[in-house]
Amino acid sequence: MVLATLHNPSNMKNLPCGEPYINQRTSGYNERFTFTGKERDSETGYGYFGARYMDHELMTMWLSVDPLADKYPSISPYAYCAWNPMKLVDPDGREIDVSALYDKSGKCKFKLIEKALMAFAKTKYGYKELSKYAKAGQEILGVKFDSDGEYHKKKMDLSFGGKPSKHYYNGDTDREIINCRLKIAINLSNVTDIKSIFETICHELFIHARQIAKDYDDNGVLDHSYLVPYLKKYVNDQGRTNGAYIHAEHAHFAWYDTEGQFLFIKTIGTQYPHMSNKEIIKMINEGFGNSSIKVKR
Repeated sequence: MVLATLHNPSNMKNLPCGEPYINQRTSGYNERFTFTGKERDSETGYGYFGARYMDHELMTMWLSVDPLADKYPSISPYAYCAWNPMKLVDPDGREIDVSALYDKSGKCKFKLIEKALMAFAKTKYGYKELSKYAKAGQEILGVKFDSDGEYHKKKMDLSFGGKPSKHYYNGDTDREIINCRLKIAINLSNVTDIKSIFETICHELFIHARQIAKDYDDNGVLDHSYLVPYLKKYVNDQGRTNGAYIHAEHAHFAWYDTEGQFLFIKTIGTQYPHMSNKEIIKMINEGFGNSSIKVKR
């Protein structure tokens, strides 16, 4: 960071985890907003990130436990960005979007998932969808987001994690409200080809995450209030099980979410231009599995 005014030029640089490297000033002026643009407390020297403080000088660690530490049991609750600041950004001391893909040393445990996510984020519509959950200045997997997304402003967070490839399905999407924020967690199988993972990312984001966000945005609770009456009846008749909700989300996407269908087809088509729209639609329907609600072909 290099700051220059007419009377007070200064030069400040930080190491990856925030330790001061260069701090040159020609006057008594001391810039308060330093590492990642966060304010440094003048009395303690700690960096203030919103949810908690960081000690940059001695330990380069948070000074209190991560409010979401239970979601990342393999990572120290005091660690910054899962000890991997070259790839990850923790904008407010709370949520780390892709830390579940890395071990304690910052080494990626799911390389194919990482590559598929990077490819998805670099497509036009993939970037647009992810940007809805991003905070201004956030950089994930080499992709930077310049402004606060509409879902971020509405207290919705998105995270990605990996799971062994032995599962019978390639992905799932969990949803939970914690401290008045909606947490959408997409879990992906580390299967052997990037294309399958890329398709699953599209499926989970454009079919499930979109509808979960829509449901929460409707009235601040997760009750599938956006569903049409006969799909609500189906869910109730099935005992409101998680499987019933998933089938209803599939059906709603197939029959009513034309925007979601457009995003799915365009994103897949951009990444794999050899595939026709007909082939992509067939792939979408195959992704519904043995749903007990028949979708339109």
